[in-house]
Amino acid sequence: MKEDKALTYGRGERLTRTDVLTVRIDPRLNYLLEIAARFERRTKSSFAECVLEEAVTKKLEQLGGEVFGLDGRSEHLALLLWHPEPWCRLQILAERFPEAMTVQDEETWSFLNNAEIFWNCSTTGERHLDSLLLRDLWAGVYAVISGQLPVFELIENARRIKALH
Repeated sequence: MKEDKALTYGRGERLTRTDVLTVRIDPRLNYLLEIAARFERRTKSSFAECVLEEAVTKKLEQLGGEVFGLDGRSEHLALLLWHPEPWCRLQILAERFPEAMTVQDEETWSFLNNAEIFWNCSTTGERHLDSLLLRDLWAGVYAVISGQLPVFELIENARRIKALH
């Protein structure tokens, strides 16, 4: 039987890494990072991840108190921000933290807002994004934004999928 390939770090926590962050840093900072990691018997990567997590937690605690009046616990804000579906994360940013949106986020949100095919209306007239359609066509939305797919092709695909739902 094969051994579980999930990585172990810190205090025995299991972590499967799926994203890579590449950064350029000053040689002096790189050396100091190496020394600090040695003192904790960690790799530079593991130590940097821990430091980043601490900084993000601190920022989320600050934002959570300022924006939502939360009790300063970063996991509350993390729960509000994170969703496994990228289109949901975009909607959360657009509706709650538009100042944190990138230019690509803004372009994508603007496109979605203006493409009625991606919206459903409730009986009260409220608009809701069509989650099934967006899940199926998310790559196509980005292809349109980047100029790799004509809008009419995406709309035609959306119409076909909506007809099947």
